[in-house]
Amino acid sequence: MSQTYLPGNINKMIVIFLSFFIILTNLFLLAFTLLEKRSSLRTTYSSLLSTLTLWILGFGTSSLFLDETNVLIWLRCSYTGLIFFPVIFFHFVLSLTMNHSKFPTILKQAGYSLSLIFGILNLLGGLIQGVIFKDGFYYPDIGVFYYYYGIYFILFILYGNWLLYQRYNKTKSVIEKERLKYLLIGSCCGILSSLSNMGIDFFKMLYLVEYLTIVIFNLFINYVCIKYKLIELNIFIRREHLHYLTSTILVGLIAFIILVGQRLFPSNFFLLSMILAIGFGLSFHLVSRTISQFIERRFFKETFDKKEFLKRFSQNITSTFDKNLLLPSILDVLVNIMEIKTALIILYSPDEEECKVDFDMGLSETKRRKAIFSKTKGMIKWFSENKKTLLKENLRLDPRFENVFQDIENDLEKVESILAIPLVGKEGLRGIVCLGEKENLQGYNDEDIAFLNTFCDETTVALENTFLYEEKMKYFLNTILTLLFTIEAKDKYTKGHCENVGRYAAIVAQALGLSPTEVENIKIGGYLHDIGKIGIDDKILLKPGQLTGDEFEQIKKHPEIGVKILEAINLPGDIIDAVKYHHERISGNGYPNSLTKDGEPSLPLAASIIGIVDSYEAMTSDRPYRKAFSKEDAILELERGSEKLYDPKIVEVFIKLVKEGKI
Repeated sequence: MSQTYLPGNINKMIVIFLSFFIILTNLFLLAFTLLEKRSSLRTTYSSLLSTLTLWILGFGTSSLFLDETNVLIWLRCSYTGLIFFPVIFFHFVLSLTMNHSKFPTILKQAGYSLSLIFGILNLLGGLIQGVIFKDGFYYPDIGVFYYYYGIYFILFILYGNWLLYQRYNKTKSVIEKERLKYLLIGSCCGILSSLSNMGIDFFKMLYLVEYLTIVIFNLFINYVCIKYKLIELNIFIRREHLHYLTSTILVGLIAFIILVGQRLFPSNFFLLSMILAIGFGLSFHLVSRTISQFIERRFFKETFDKKEFLKRFSQNITSTFDKNLLLPSILDVLVNIMEIKTALIILYSPDEEECKVDFDMGLSETKRRKAIFSKTKGMIKWFSENKKTLLKENLRLDPRFENVFQDIENDLEKVESILAIPLVGKEGLRGIVCLGEKENLQGYNDEDIAFLNTFCDETTVALENTFLYEEKMKYFLNTILTLLFTIEAKDKYTKGHCENVGRYAAIVAQALGLSPTEVENIKIGGYLHDIGKIGIDDKILLKPGQLTGDEFEQIKKHPEIGVKILEAINLPGDIIDAVKYHHERISGNGYPNSLTKDGEPSLPLAASIIGIVDSYEAMTSDRPYRKAFSKEDAILELERGSEKLYDPKIVEVFIKLVKEGKI
């Protein structure tokens, strides 16, 4: 039988201090949990905290009394908590694992009925009839129904553990595995507590095993719920709560030490207590900030990691001007940092009648093709008017969605999403980010949504920059095409040459694995590589025969003339470098600066690509002073120039593309 009276002041102090710590922790968590939005998980966690608090309160308080009447009252109070504990723990497990199967649900209902019956029996003395004082200890005098209650206790805890273990084996989420591991360890302590609670006094300190195991179980439950965010409290409240809790524990520890000092040094108690109080007060003032920082890093690491990530994200994201590169990378970040199954972006264009999925991760190709969104109803219409985040689970609860929730739900289900966030720029709706379920099957809490809203605000800024860049590039391209026609109009033999160089250079750049932005810049550089020939005398440019030395020196000026023209319209530096150096060669025999591949500065990759393509296109075209080379002869010339004039790696890729018919 479980002993409840602890002999000796030290043992009593240990139990009182531990009880004070656990009860205070539970009450704070309970208070703040009840302030949060109701859910099955929060409700069962609150109930679990209540039963554990009642058990520990009754157990700890009973150790303070020596008379049988008070001990019996507090023992029955303690067992009232224990009676409801197994079924509430089982209910907590069902909520955590989202298990809605028929048998566990029926068992849960039966468990609550049994708990009510055992609760009535407890009040009537069916579990504990009284207390017995023997050899300096108080023992509960067990009633006729005590062991039936013990069997019920063990069965529910064991089955709850089995469900946790099954979920642990099934889940692929590392985070969920971690929290389930801690819950399994903690609930094993609950089993040990129940076994010791049923045991007859074979061991002298059996009561201490029972007490410590339930305390450890309580700590594991709270640790998991705080660290792994099973119960989401507002970050500010949680931080202040834990800081206050730490302060209270330290103050309690100081009081405990002073009390021990009073017992050990009764004659000098006042002086000793003053010294200790001042000493601990100064020490706490010095270390309180360190303690607070430790708590935040230990328990809220994920939150502060996200804050640091947002800082870095906002600094780096604005440097990307290609939405085809930007938005997929953003989805990749979201999927990994939030551990979600699917994520997608729908871009909004006022000129189009419908919207579609533009970028996605985790969505099947079939779903993506079929996902068409009307602008006259559902999610797109809502966002074009309201610009506020949509959470699927709230649609049927919020009166604002009374007439539209079905259409919005249908849109979200098309793309397996449960959360949608608008990307709202200066000119209105720019797009929508839709997110699916988390890998750990937990919902999106207020903290998640706050982070995602900030993340999407940063994304919107970057997205608007890409739109501005695209508008600017359209203007550039129009200018480029005008200049291109001007060049080709002067020489019938070079008609189509610049366009071909740009097109071929882009194909080579793609084959080399360059980014979409780099490919586009190389393409434009190819279009414009001979723009400087506008400034060359037509007599030299169109001369049918061999050029003299002076005439060739004039021709060699066209890259620098082209640079002056392009700098006036503020084209990107990569394009200007490609135009300036497309006649440079890796051996240093080119012009205008005799650059080499490994020199300082070195020959830009874009210029190397355009130089090779330009040479091939020129060789395979008719000129006033010669006929065009065949493809085979042009390839042979490139191979001869490889490593002397041209980058051999680019030559190899280029020749392969020619032989495959892609150029």
